[in-house]
Amino acid sequence: MESERRLLRLDQRLLPALKDSFSKNERRIATVSAKLDLLDPANPLKRGYSLSLDAKGAIVRSISSVKPGDRLATRLANGELDSIVSA
Repeated sequence: MESERRLLRLDQRLLPALKDSFSKNERRIATVSAKLDLLDPANPLKRGYSLSLDAKGAIVRSISSVKPGDRLATRLANGELDSIVSA
């Protein structure tokens, strides 16, 4: 009889403890997810920026790294376009 009461008390504490544990883990996951979202390289593109790559796929960081006639691939938030440097 005593063991049944003890088991019932433990059982009544188990569900709230599990809910608390799941809730803490959900908060941790949400925090990590938000941090990962900040590191997403596509986010600047969503804000209107673009990323230009040369023919070798290297990021164009300076106008001095390209010359007229070079082909560039420019990534935007909703796609990619190709261009040729004119001046």
